[in-house]
Amino acid sequence: MGRINIIKVDGIHCEGCAITIRNGLLSLNGVSNVNVVTNEGKVIVVYDPDKTSYEEIKSTIRSLGYEVK
Repeated sequence: MGRINIIKVDGIHCEGCAITIRNGLLSLNGVSNVNVVTNEGKVIVVYDPDKTSYEEIKSTIRSLGYEVK
């Protein structure tokens, strides 16, 4: 099991947004699980900090067009 972070994200409005974020994060080396809670604007990420960083995760979310709080 890796590290778990819960990230507040603005701009998640629908399941399409959730799929975009989930797929984008799962493409990162070291990310093993992503759960997007659409109605709460939360992204729960499980990752290996030896393979990717929290900053890289946040940067990926931003690159997909969403604002990380």
